[in-house]
Amino acid sequence: MGRMGRERMFYYWPILVVAAFAVFFYRAAEHEGAWGVLWGGLSVVISVAALWWLDWGFWGVIAGQAALYVAIGLYRAIKEEL
Repeated sequence: MGRMGRERMFYYWPILVVAAFAVFFYRAAEHEGAWGVLWGGLSVVISVAALWWLDWGFWGVIAGQAALYVAIGLYRAIKEEL
């Protein structure tokens, strides 16, 4: 891959990362019997905020998605107890 190919790929990776996490959370919600659009939408909002609004980059996206995963788990645990 030439120099132009690498530069072009640099612009596509954020879109691929956002899409991959959105699909993961959507499918996880379907598996759990929850509303997939909500989980996937939250994932997209967190990714977009970390990448373009807060300018945190790749590791910010990973941290945001991990926080979402933990938050969903805590919410479901608390909801199950009630």
